[in-house]
Amino acid sequence: MARSVVCAGIVVADVFVPPLARLPEPGELVATDDFVVETGGCAANAAIALARLGVRPTIVAKVGGDHFGDFIVDELSAAGVDVSGVGRAAGLGTSKTVIVPVSGEDRRFIHTFGANAALCAADIAAAIDPAPDVLYIGGFLVLPALRQDELAAQLRRARRSGTRVVLDVVAPAGQALSLDDVASVLTEVDYFVPNDDEAAALTGASDPHRQAERLLELGAGTVIVTMGERGLVAAGPDGRPVLAPGSEAINAALRRRLLATLVSLGATGQTGECHRIATLGATTAPVVVVVGLGAPARRGGRVDSRGSRR
Repeated sequence: MARSVVCAGIVVADVFVPPLARLPEPGELVATDDFVVETGGCAANAAIALARLGVRPTIVAKVGGDHFGDFIVDELSAAGVDVSGVGRAAGLGTSKTVIVPVSGEDRRFIHTFGANAALCAADIAAAIDPAPDVLYIGGFLVLPALRQDELAAQLRRARRSGTRVVLDVVAPAGQALSLDDVASVLTEVDYFVPNDDEAAALTGASDPHRQAERLLELGAGTVIVTMGERGLVAAGPDGRPVLAPGSEAINAALRRRLLATLVSLGATGQTGECHRIATLGATTAPVVVVVGLGAPARRGGRVDSRGSRR
């Protein structure tokens, strides 16, 4: 039986400018190849990745009543995502990011938050009745209308019905954070997936192992601190963080689990499918594995390497 998954959070229209030799001078026009527009954002990325693996997730998000909103809805639908939970925010444009790469320099990003600012706990409440198997929240902390206490109440309601909750955050630029910003929700989260910068901002700790420990102490069931190409640190109910040092180790761990878990999603379990998930990368892959591939809910006891309780 296919799993029901709801992905709620940030969606963005990403506008990619082709690589430039240099930035234009004031008043100068620089011609390039055509721009590329793609759908991005935490919730959209997770939903599209799951859809590619045979899961049909429902996405809960806000877009504007504009062409970019139409584009995102069409792209998600074409990817196999249920877009019935996408609402139109009155008076707000769709969130957009313009990505400007210059040769020999890091990319520049120009962003408007737009309709994401309107997403609130009531939008999620409507999508978790009946309760899904998994609820993924992507972009908490930068969604101003998604208030911590209101979100915690919805997560609590969903978990009482057996839903597994996965929380992914984004640290707002220039804003000081602390554990108080997630204290109410973490007790209702089965899997918390920050990156090391976000975990540092929340905990004040620079060591990812200590970051994971602090977040576990606050009540999260399992903490996965992602570190890009350096891998990830995961800590579960036994409280002992485990390092997966780089994407190669992550890929190996994925392959061990996928042969069993893909079958439960109606897939064939062939090696090629394992590689498809492994190529999602060190940041996206842990989220996809947790959300769609049989990661167990917190019910006490330990979990072995096959995801079975013992």
